[in-house]
Amino acid sequence: MARRIEYSPRSLLDLTQMRRWMTQRGAGIRAKERARRIAAAVRELRIDPVKWPKGELPGTRQRVVEQYTIIYFVDPDTDDRQTAGDVYVLRIFGPGQDRRTRRE
Repeated sequence: MARRIEYSPRSLLDLTQMRRWMTQRGAGIRAKERARRIAAAVRELRIDPVKWPKGELPGTRQRVVEQYTIIYFVDPDTDDRQTAGDVYVLRIFGPGQDRRTRRE
């Protein structure tokens, strides 16, 4: 079952900044491919959002891909692939980035 994905304003900014960093002049093809894999990982949450572990904040989950951490919650989070609900992406953190977040 494919679910809807919604993005917090902050997560959209995170994606924009990540893409700018990885596609800037001189970044190279590997960085561009890395950015594509991260964006694809976010979209794949529609397929099985409860596959990834619970996050540090109550009610959240997190998926790590290419050293970036996608923080999101599922509504409802039933722990069951068949009945889990839609996905709301809160933040996407890069390596070494401050990971304090809140639902926006």
